[in-house]
Amino acid sequence: MKKYKNIIIICVLAALAIWYYFYLSNRTAMDSANKNVTTTEIEDTLAKNIDNVTNTPRAAIKFYSIILQCLYNEDPTEEEITALGEKAREIMDEELINNNPEETYFDALSTEVKEYLQDNKKMIGYVVESSDKVEYYTENGKEYAIVNASYTLRKTNDFTKTNEAYILRKDEEGYWKILGWRIAADEVTDDQNNDE
Repeated sequence: MKKYKNIIIICVLAALAIWYYFYLSNRTAMDSANKNVTTTEIEDTLAKNIDNVTNTPRAAIKFYSIILQCLYNEDPTEEEITALGEKAREIMDEELINNNPEETYFDALSTEVKEYLQDNKKMIGYVVESSDKVEYYTENGKEYAIVNASYTLRKTNDFTKTNEAYILRKDEEGYWKILGWRIAADEVTDDQNNDE
């Protein structure tokens, strides 16, 4: 009887040892998979399909604001600055792109991002006005929209807000592209977190 008891105990211990080995093996594999899935805000932004974020004027400005936040709140590498700049140019109107040659644009962007970092400035938030406040108009057969956005900047312990009025034009494919922007007098106070 004692002999059978010892055999049963050895079998149970062997089964537990095998189970524990498989548990650790699978846990390590799952941890590795989870680490590989984690992406940065910059990577997520760069992975976005522009066609999905330019179907409304508000969506285009929300996405442009996300790009700005990646540039001025993260610590992007030179390659990431270039990639984010390229992504920003994808949502710009051809007229704006033609008025800002690629080399000049990227040099200015890189310099500005570096200056922000050196001055301890960060863009810590943004608000894009709700869809019902977007102004639409037609001129010379083309559709235009004006979308207001407000950006909060921090330099050490000082906070400032800047308000921008973006002018967008609908292209031939039906996507809204940024034609330009100007400083806006009115502060944007609402942001309905839908993807319009």
